[in-house]
Amino acid sequence: MLRGHQDGGAPRSGGAGARRRYGPDVPALLRHQAGQLLHDDLPPVHRPADAGVGHDGKGEMVNLTESGYNDGNAKWVLDGKAMIWTSDRAGYRSHGSWGAEDDTYIMFFDAEAYDRFLMNKEETTLLEEVEKAEKEKAGKKDEKDAKKKKEDADKDKEKKVEPLKFDLANRFDRIVRLTVNSSHMADAMLSAKGDKLYYLSVFEDGYDLWEHNLKENVTKVLLKKVGAGALQPDKEGKNIFLCARDGMKKIEIEGSKISPIEFEAFFDYRPYGEREYIFDHIWQHKKI
Repeated sequence: MLRGHQDGGAPRSGGAGARRRYGPDVPALLRHQAGQLLHDDLPPVHRPADAGVGHDGKGEMVNLTESGYNDGNAKWVLDGKAMIWTSDRAGYRSHGSWGAEDDTYIMFFDAEAYDRFLMNKEETTLLEEVEKAEKEKAGKKDEKDAKKKKEDADKDKEKKVEPLKFDLANRFDRIVRLTVNSSHMADAMLSAKGDKLYYLSVFEDGYDLWEHNLKENVTKVLLKKVGAGALQPDKEGKNIFLCARDGMKKIEIEGSKISPIEFEAFFDYRPYGEREYIFDHIWQHKKI
């Protein structure tokens, strides 16, 4: 079973800025109306590693990691009830500018989501069976009254997404280190169910795609030399899209198959218009 505060508790981080990254499992409304959003508008030198600010832009900004190490690449996970990010607190240090090794951590803002995450495989299976039975029972009850079902459907459409309520006071008690060892990482993503971590890491020659099963504590290489880039899952969680330097790729998790994504983009190059814009921009701002 996973335990909180693995490897010494809350990572302490410093100046690296958090990028705005959102998982596909997070409703679009959360990007603007969640209780906290990753803040990326401060100068890099003074920017908290992973910070949050109210959805309305008001209130006090919260430094989520309060760290003296380099934290960044933060992403919403588990429907906005947690975030994952990378930190070099446990890895090889960059004391001579040779680069640091990172780990991926998860921080929970919801006690129920945290308790569910810590369940082992058997406990999770039992809970899912109970939830499935309750859902089927509720479905059969609704089928008895078609009119009521239609009315409920109409009501569901009108329901508003309630803003998440984050428990920030106890966030440092709900931190888990997800990677089993530090490494030079390009990116990481958590599955929608929160049971598997996928990440790009280099150990030998080139970046490989790794999968770590958090319930079984098993780590394996899915694909060798896929390249460094950004990972993004599809809606069903069956495929991963990789945006790398050599193009976009689609990775099928089931069969560990990778295929390039072909696209064609046209660019209307207008050199005279470009130079005119540059001149006008310099003249307006510099008043030469």
